[in-house]
Amino acid sequence: GNIDLSQLVVRGIIVGLDRPRALVEDDQGNGFIVAKGDCIGNKRGTVIEIKDNEVVVLEKYVTPDDYYVVKVPLKLRETQE
Repeated sequence: GNIDLSQLVVRGIIVGLDRPRALVEDDQGNGFIVAKGDCIGNKRGTVIEIKDNEVVVLEKYVTPDDYYVVKVPLKLRETQE
């Protein structure tokens, strides 16, 4: 919830299900599963797509006189560093 998307790593993706899922890990090594529609990150981004090799998150930004959205792709990273 309070982690920036830049600190998250996608460790695994399961496609071929009704709802594809991804295993995401934070910078402390805590893993959690996300599916399309889930909220993720400290800007309450929404998972809008899970592809074979990336998770796409939509973040909304509201400023006093503007409103915009940013798509943030989180690439799949295998565990070898």
